Amino acid sequence: DNSPDTAQWRFTDVIVSSYANAGQQAICNATFCLEGTTTYTIVSGQREYNFPSDMVAIQRVTLNGVVLEQTSIAKLDETTDWESNLSSATPSFYYVQHTTYSVIGFDVLPTTTTYNLMKVKYVKKPTQLVNNTDIPFDGQQRLESYHMALVWWTAALLCYQDSRESDGDRFMLLYQGWVRDMASGIGINPNYVPSQSGIGSRNIIGQ
Repeated sequence: DNSPDTAQWRFTDVIVSSYANAGQQAICNATFCLEGTTTYTIVSGQREYNFPSDMVAIQRVTLNGVVLEQTSIAKLDETTDWESNLSSATPSFYYVQHTTYSVIGFDVLPTTTTYNLMKVKYVKKPTQLVNNTDIPFDGQQRLESYHMALVWWTAALLCYQDSRESDGDRFMLLYQGWVRDMASGIGINPNYVPSQSGIGSRNIIGQ
């Protein structure tokens, strides 16, 4: 599509851009390569808080620095009358629910005299690619070597649209290989030694 006459292009910029953005989202969902943080001010009597628009999955929740464990609504239903209990207390767990909105909720209503700030670390959606100067994966330099995965994805979908299935399959295989390499590569932590223990009572296992 290098003709100066845009009317002769086989694929419009809109189509190419839509495929590229769909690919970027698919890659981020497959690899969890982008992370974000957000904070909430705890409101008295409020149990649930909406996900921000770019949140995919939660990695860590703290209330004023205290880490909470995740549980399920089914598990809460087995053990307590948590939903009808409107007394303020110290939460032990948080849960996630996806209905009309995605929310973070607590097993009890947090007492705001002790806990007034929730911090959430999460897997995030990438910023949409709009301009030719936009860099994939939120411009993170550590992910530059994986940009070709996005190229192969887009090329595959354009070939499928053009009824070139064999070419599309070839590019899709290249895409899948790059994503597998990306998923394993970004998880490598050379300085992390899970079997090592610190001196004295400070154990670094699991940190």
